[in-house]
Amino acid sequence: MKIDLDKVSAGMSPLKDSAGPKPLPKPAAETPTVAGSALQLSDLSSKLKHVESKLVQGEAFDAQRVAEIKQAIKSGTFNVNAEVVADKLIANAYEVLGKLH
Repeated sequence: MKIDLDKVSAGMSPLKDSAGPKPLPKPAAETPTVAGSALQLSDLSSKLKHVESKLVQGEAFDAQRVAEIKQAIKSGTFNVNAEVVADKLIANAYEVLGKLH
């Protein structure tokens, strides 16, 4: 089977795209409304938007706390409370299973 490259539209060549991957469009900053209708975001969307704003502001994590934990791990003084970890795993499992039903 022969591919006629003259019939392939520009930018859609199956051989290669020299421009590389195209960037994704940026999402709208505002919630759009159309002819009196409104869009409501879910709780998860609102939380993600909040996390995104924290990332932009550079407040996603406490760098000082991360450095302290790294140092504790290196020095061998970092302690893991197995009960706390287990409790959080169980709570997370309940949350996930609750969303499935």
